[in-house]
Amino acid sequence: MNQAMNDEHAAHTAVTHDVAGAGGNGTGASASSIDDDRARFLGYGPELTAQRAEELAGEYEVAWLLALGLDADEIAERVNLSRASVYRLLRSAEEDHGLLDRRPRVAVPVGEGAEFLWQRVERSDLGERVRGHLVERHRHGSETAPREVLVAPTAGLDKTEDREERSRAVVRRVGHVAARRVMRGLLDSSARAIRVMGINWGFHCWALSHALPAELYARLPVERARELRIFPLAGSIGLLDEDRQQYIAETSATANAERCVENLTHYGLEPRLRADEEDAPIPPPIQLTQPAVIPHPVDGGDCESYIREVWRYIASDMSVQAIFGHEWALSRLEGDVPEHDPEGPLLHQADTLITGLSTGDDSRAVRIGAISEQLAGQARAGAAKGEISAHYFSHAEDSEDCREALRAVNRWVVAPTIDDYVQCTRRARETGRGLGTVLVVSQKRKTAAVDAAISHGAVNVLVCDEELAQELLEI
Repeated sequence: MNQAMNDEHAAHTAVTHDVAGAGGNGTGASASSIDDDRARFLGYGPELTAQRAEELAGEYEVAWLLALGLDADEIAERVNLSRASVYRLLRSAEEDHGLLDRRPRVAVPVGEGAEFLWQRVERSDLGERVRGHLVERHRHGSETAPREVLVAPTAGLDKTEDREERSRAVVRRVGHVAARRVMRGLLDSSARAIRVMGINWGFHCWALSHALPAELYARLPVERARELRIFPLAGSIGLLDEDRQQYIAETSATANAERCVENLTHYGLEPRLRADEEDAPIPPPIQLTQPAVIPHPVDGGDCESYIREVWRYIASDMSVQAIFGHEWALSRLEGDVPEHDPEGPLLHQADTLITGLSTGDDSRAVRIGAISEQLAGQARAGAAKGEISAHYFSHAEDSEDCREALRAVNRWVVAPTIDDYVQCTRRARETGRGLGTVLVVSQKRKTAAVDAAISHGAVNVLVCDEELAQELLEI
């Protein structure tokens, strides 16, 4: 691993700290003196049994919360201790047990010990309450409700700071918790391990892709890595930066898929394993060359013949055939979604799909121009509750007229539909492999959209912030 890449990853994933300094925040020392194998990524701790983990629970818990970005006051509130006790635990973590490195990193145990401690870091109690409420709320709740609800510790974030800055901090924390769950799925030694994983565009997926594999001490065997396929769920939405030189990162599912592969290749393989750049253990993702949304004809001509001609062209595209399939593309003209063939394209084989969502009336895809106001207006008229990968969806119990109105909008979109996410979740539950659809989301204004997606049975793992979790308990 070269030093530049090492430093880049450290700067992104780590939290600077000085446990002896006031406020617990200082500057990490140079990484040049750190052994390369120990400095592969955030976390290099020893294997711990659950018993030993329990003995060190206090030290590890505050160290993890520090690595997640919480300051001393937030940690004190989270673990119900005084600031002085938090500092004492941090000093013990460093001086007595060597859990904190001089560089901004924290040691992370693996195995049963890791599970024990992460249950203390996440708001697992709140997650269980939310899941129980959703099971009771939804018709056929035991079948449609998520099997897991993971809640990131976000309530302590300073609400007086800039709203945009706080929103980004929330997204980062939710992304880290989601990344940890994905890493567990990748490292599972049984047949349940993730093998084929799709990832969407959007801020939450961007945060997750950059956090891999920092959330666990990864030991992904090279044989497993060679079997792993990661692919984008949508083409670029076409948004350029201010200089109009390159696509903004969070708008590209392909960029997110590439980041996942890059981070896992360089930081997530077995210790001392060096990836050959000409023969990378994890196959690179397919570049999805088509845009996520088909643009309307400029001249306002015959839309029906235009869209049929475009979809026939899209169906012939090699990247679309490899990811979605020829039949999938042709069926989209009628707004239909064919049953997945386990031997078919990547979308049909996928055991894990990672996505965020937007509300029906405040879609980021609309705000940045990927979806036209004309289509958005049609979706609102069709009672759209939410939007996933630029696809609008209603509540499962809404009328056929609503669904028909949304089909007319969605056939302009080259990305998975709500039905595709439902099929992936169902497949994961039936086979026991992978995580199904992982919905990574924050902000309470998305409560109705999340609830609507759950009503379809599309969500198998929900990862959210505390504010959204509390709102879900109130519906």
